Order: sequence, then C-alpha cells, then structure tokens
Amino acid sequence: LYPYVRKFLEDRTCGIDFSGVVVEVPPLNRSGFKVGDEVYGTVPPASGSFAEAVLCPTDTIAMKPATMTFVEAAAVPLVGLTALQALRDAGIQRGHHVLVLGGSGGTGHVAVQVAHALGAQVTAVCSARNTDMVKSLGAD
Repeated sequence: LYPYVRKFLEDRTCGIDFSGVVVEVPPLNRSGFKVGDEVYGTVPPASGSFAEAVLCPTDTIAMKPATMTFVEAAAVPLVGLTALQALRDAGIQRGHHVLVLGGSGGTGHVAVQVAHALGAQVTAVCSARNTDMVKSLGAD
C-alpha cells in the first residue's frame, strides 16, 4: 500500500484545517471578510492546508474567536464538524444518553461538549488521568 499512497500524495499538499489572517479578498467581496481578519476553517480536501497560504470558499471559514490562539483554532474545524455531524445524524437532544469513546481525544472532547450543550446525559470513556478534564467539559 505504501508505494501507492506515496504516489498519490506526490503532487498534493496535506491538511484540511487551518487558521490565519486574510491577506486578500475578491473584488466583488460579499462575504463580509476583509484583509486583516483572523479566521479559521477548512480547505477542499485536494487543496491542502499545510502551506504558507490557502485559497478557500468563504462558506468554509469563520472569524477566529479572540479567546483562541491560531494553533487552537486550527485544531477545531474537522474534529468539530465530525462531532457535530455525528450527534445531529443521531438526532441527539435533551434527555438522551450519549456514550463518547475517547472523550479526551480530538473529536471526543468536542463531542462531549456538544452533546452536553444539546442537553444529553454524557458518559465518556477516557484514561484515569483525563477524568477531571473530561468531566469539566460536561461528561457525567
């Protein structure tokens, strides 16, 4: 498998999530974003975000929360979307019980918070050293 993966990646840049500062907007900019805005988001899968600059549709980015560093913001989009979509697809709502495996991991820690915000009772599986942190996110 390795030689095929290597060949596939030869002309591609890896990565989907990013954060950064807007350096250019199109002439007919209707997005509301302007040069200098701090943003985060995702690029189309074949584009790659492990680069000095990215070009992406404005509907895949958002203003970076001022309370987050660029590193923190770049770690959110894909895991956040994965957790949110899983919980929405499952129809999770107030009063439901949710089990999150890997509650201290990337997607898991977001799933715990989103499920809790939706009013679900959240049980999370994690290592003993992460128990307090996961409980602080909303796990019971």
